[in-house]
Amino acid sequence: MKQGKASKTAELSAMIRTLATKNKFGKLVFNDPYSRLFIGNKTRFIYILNRINSFFNPSFWCKGMNSVGYLLSLCRHRFIYDIMIQDLQIENTQFLIIGAGYDTSYLLLKDQIKSHKIIELDFPATQQRKKKILHKHFNETPNLYFYEIDLKQRSIRNTLNDSIFDKNLYTVIIIEGVLSYLTKPEIEELIKELSTISRKVKIIADYRKPELNEEKNTTAKTWTRSFSEYHEKYVSFYTEEEIDILLKNLNLSTEQNRDLLDLWITHEQLKPNKNLTDFGGIFVATNGI
Repeated sequence: MKQGKASKTAELSAMIRTLATKNKFGKLVFNDPYSRLFIGNKTRFIYILNRINSFFNPSFWCKGMNSVGYLLSLCRHRFIYDIMIQDLQIENTQFLIIGAGYDTSYLLLKDQIKSHKIIELDFPATQQRKKKILHKHFNETPNLYFYEIDLKQRSIRNTLNDSIFDKNLYTVIIIEGVLSYLTKPEIEELIKELSTISRKVKIIADYRKPELNEEKNTTAKTWTRSFSEYHEKYVSFYTEEEIDILLKNLNLSTEQNRDLLDLWITHEQLKPNKNLTDFGGIFVATNGI
C-alpha cells in the first residue's frame, strides 16, 4: 500500500464480497449488501468488468473467480464471520479487528451487538475513508470504535485506550489478510503482544504458505500478480508446522490450523480449485485461560 493512501487491497476485498452478493451462487458463500459502499472508482471499474463477465460466462464463478483465490477469500471471511456469531453469544465479548479495512461485520451483526464492543485498527487513511462513508450512510454506530495504527511503527497495547478496551474481558482478535505483509520477526512480536493483551484471548489469523511463492507455479503467479497492482506484496510465508511451532513457543493453544481450501463451503455449483492447495492457511489459537 502506498504511504498515506487508503488500502486498495481492502477495496478489492469489498469488491469480491459485492460480486458474491450479486451472484446467486456467490451469495451462498457470503451475502454482504454493505460492501458496495466502499468500492472506489478504480475498483468499481474492475467490479463492472467482472459483473459483465459473470453475466455472459456461466462458468465464471467456478473458473474465473476461482483462478486467483477470490472465492477462497470469501470462504475465509465466512469462516471468521461464523466464529464471530458464535462468540457473540458470550456477554461482554470484545472483538479486536486488526487491519480491518472495509470489514462490514459490524453492520451485518449490529442487531446482535448489545454488551459487545467492535474495535477496529488500521492505517489512518483507510480508517478515515471508512468513517467518512459510514457517517454518510448511517446516523450512528454504537459500540464500534476506531484506532489508527501502523503496525510497523507502534504497538497495539500503546494504541488502545483503556477507557474503551478492557483487558479483563474475553477478547476475540481477528487478523485477516494482514500477516503476509509483515516480516516474520514482526509477526512473532505482534502475536506475542496479542497473546497477553487481555486476560482471555482467542486469535484468528490467516497466513500465506511457501507454495504461493513458487515462481514456477503459474496459478500462484496469477494470484500474486492480481495483488501486486495494489502495491502490497507478500513478504512472509509459513508452513502449517511452522505456525504450530510459533504458537507453541508463544504459549498459545492451537484449536485449529487448516489449509484455506479446507474452509470450502460445499455447493454443487461451486467446486474448489485444487490448484490453490497449500497457498494459504488459517489458525485459531487461545491463551488457554
